[in-house]
Amino acid sequence: MRLSLCNTEKGRRAFMEELQMASPESLGIPSGNFLEFYRQLAINKLPLHHFIFLRHGRIASMGSWYPYTSQMNHIMYSTSKTITSLAIGLCVDEGLLDLDCHIVDFFPELITGPLHPYNKMRTIRHLLTMQGGETGDASSIDRSYPNWLKSYLNTPPRVKPGTLYGYDNSGTHTLAAIVQKVTGKKMVEYLNEKLFVHMGITGVYWEEQMGINTGSRGFHCKIQDIAKIALLIHQKGMWDGKRIISNEWLEEAIRSHVEVTHFTSYVDGNPGYGYQFWRYRNGAYGSKGHGGQMFIICPDTDIIWAFQGNLEDGYGHLTEVVHLAWPLLFKNISDTPLPENRQILGHLREMENGLQMPMPKGLREPSRREGTIVGKTYEVAKNSSQIHSMAINQIDNGLKFIFTLGINNDRWEIEAWYNDWKEQEITVTQDYGWARYVWRNEHVMECIILLREKLGSYHLIIYADDDNGLSIDLYPVGWRDFNRLSLFGMAYCREGNIEDI
Repeated sequence: MRLSLCNTEKGRRAFMEELQMASPESLGIPSGNFLEFYRQLAINKLPLHHFIFLRHGRIASMGSWYPYTSQMNHIMYSTSKTITSLAIGLCVDEGLLDLDCHIVDFFPELITGPLHPYNKMRTIRHLLTMQGGETGDASSIDRSYPNWLKSYLNTPPRVKPGTLYGYDNSGTHTLAAIVQKVTGKKMVEYLNEKLFVHMGITGVYWEEQMGINTGSRGFHCKIQDIAKIALLIHQKGMWDGKRIISNEWLEEAIRSHVEVTHFTSYVDGNPGYGYQFWRYRNGAYGSKGHGGQMFIICPDTDIIWAFQGNLEDGYGHLTEVVHLAWPLLFKNISDTPLPENRQILGHLREMENGLQMPMPKGLREPSRREGTIVGKTYEVAKNSSQIHSMAINQIDNGLKFIFTLGINNDRWEIEAWYNDWKEQEITVTQDYGWARYVWRNEHVMECIILLREKLGSYHLIIYADDDNGLSIDLYPVGWRDFNRLSLFGMAYCREGNIEDI
């Protein structure tokens, strides 16, 4: 089914199930812009998983870095906050909420005693603009507490609500609880009914805490899904010629309501913050999620771009991609179509189809030392991760690493291929992913373990010498949502092997 998408006065069209692609030149963008952007990502080792760039409602360029594919969900981290804002807007449209309602009034059953006056002052508007009374350390609750919402409602704000911007996950989680309270549905179910089903968005999901979608984070979707959501916002709430969410809400949500006053939250020159929306340069606005999950809408040029990845330093590398993109992707763009260049376009499409997660440079074939370390078990020196031993066994196309760890001698098994990514369950992180290894030289092997849904990866580096011992470095790259096992030390061969089950 084909839909009319009226994102400008001329009207634009796209497929309901999939957004349409067009040549960059037909959209007024040189194809070479994207070629150079992809090259610079590789040169600067900025690990994106997915990227998409739209103009006039059509895809100029889109790519996923193998083994990730465009049909995979990806966690969106704090871009989830922006989606929560849409749910609040829908409730306002339906007359279920007023932004000046006090938060505590929604949950009288969770109040445990006399409240500080600042608790009573908090409103929905305060939480939307990150002015709920926190000071910018991201979370005003103890996450070890079993009921985050109850903890938040009863913990006094640090400053008077409405006086200071302070980035806070807890307030947005409370907004999700309010949506569930007034609609009688979990927020993702409400959004599916009101938004997603009309836009061909399927298969998304949202993590929960005590039966409430974690509004500050935990939304999982495909790269095209987030592009569609951005397109809906850009189209002022219209989809298929129908009003899905009010333009009044979107105009209010995207404008700057508060200056960002906490240095860790600065982004792109700090143009301001809306209702869980970030402002960017040149009138642009959008979302920002830890590790590189974000979309940016540029109304002046009718452009939307979005990416997902593992930019592990959320206040460093994420902004590197943003600052890299502005001069490269917007260079020499035109309001009218450019002459087609089939040769360069062919190079671009070939590059898009050949994107791969980077591996260290290494030998074409495994080192001869591989034969001397397989089939053996190595005792590991004392370490904070309580890894006791590691066995290395041969499998088809590669190696299996078997770790024993913890007080119960639990097993963690990883199978890695030499010439491709081996997909498997990554049990230590409760996720799926892939592993691949390379011999960087005759002595040093490196294995990369990627996670499919959670933000993070592991790097296992083994130095094999001639003394029947190994030097092992195992370290995580990413954020806190997976088991942060780490190890650096020596391992010595012992008699006998761990049984390979």
